[in-house]
Amino acid sequence: MEKEDFYTIYIPALEKAFQNDSINLGFYVKSPEDYLDDEAISQVDQYLKQYEDQFLERTACYFDAKSHGFPSIQGVDIDLYKSKLMDEMNVLKKEYSRSKMIISQLLILDWYDDIITSIISFENGEFYLLNCIQKHSIIEDKTYYCVKIDAATFKQIENITEKKNFTAGDWDMINLIFEKNNKNDHIFLLKIKSLLVGTDVVLDKAKNLDIIHIKFPFDISTLYMG
Repeated sequence: MEKEDFYTIYIPALEKAFQNDSINLGFYVKSPEDYLDDEAISQVDQYLKQYEDQFLERTACYFDAKSHGFPSIQGVDIDLYKSKLMDEMNVLKKEYSRSKMIISQLLILDWYDDIITSIISFENGEFYLLNCIQKHSIIEDKTYYCVKIDAATFKQIENITEKKNFTAGDWDMINLIFEKNNKNDHIFLLKIKSLLVGTDVVLDKAKNLDIIHIKFPFDISTLYMG
């Protein structure tokens, strides 16, 4: 299990454990693992066998101390210790968060045996410029590079899609929009077989190493893999 997958499962359970840590069941305060189902516990156990994680060790210390009614942990007031853990949790939550959304509008800018470049809007009111950067010819999965844009920019590109043919100036404008918004907090990756309105998708937040530069119209010669 990858670290991102682990924290996607673990953090919601940890949040519940923090919310209920005032309930002591006779020298036992429920830990995050108590809020996971059997399958998730198995995945968490697998992760813990593979990796050492100091945040998890500190979390375990906190719930053990809370269970026994200790006022402090290694000289730090237990409430302050919890506050610091929650700050760390929120950082991890932001870093490994996944957004699950439903596509409400899909407009195609470029096509080559499937959607290459497009803009989409979600039911939650967010807008993205997408470009397919990898296509697996065997399993047919595609990876889309998703750049978050605002509503006005979406409308600006939408007006272009009404044309039968894009001009060089249209593509120049799309390139400018892409470069303006191609920054870490705006970038997500989407792995999917097909883009369809009504599809419930998960956007994975990109890391610094995932950020790439794309020139439109996209050169599809780099797209396909075995």
